[in-house]
Amino acid sequence: MANKSLIEKLLKRQEEETKVEVELKGLADTPFYVKINKELYKELEVEAGQSQGEKEVPEKVFLERLNALVIVRSLHDHNEEPVFTGELYEALGTWDAVEVVKKVVTLAEEQVIHIAAKECLGFVRLDKVQKENDELKN
Repeated sequence: MANKSLIEKLLKRQEEETKVEVELKGLADTPFYVKINKELYKELEVEAGQSQGEKEVPEKVFLERLNALVIVRSLHDHNEEPVFTGELYEALGTWDAVEVVKKVVTLAEEQVIHIAAKECLGFVRLDKVQKENDELKN
């Protein structure tokens, strides 16, 4: 028989909206949050794969678009409002997510945001898994 407490914990985790706080010191002193779920990620995959013609989008372009879309659609400010708004796109003079990310987000910040997004999607870091495992043993 499966561990009931583990099953209950997994079901509860599935219901919760996950948000992960990230520090982006170069942007502001207030915290930022990354919020993304599996449904949004699937939408972003579809959007990243859209092409202008009949040709398929090359894998490199698809991944670049997907990475940028994850950043622009998941990053929220301390009021939990999206950071990347139409006003920002207009101010930068482009509606291309890849270009916007290149203009305003450093590589280190991109990596922090992507790690937080992976946590939201259930790709949990090893130290968290070990901590939860120890808690279940006790």
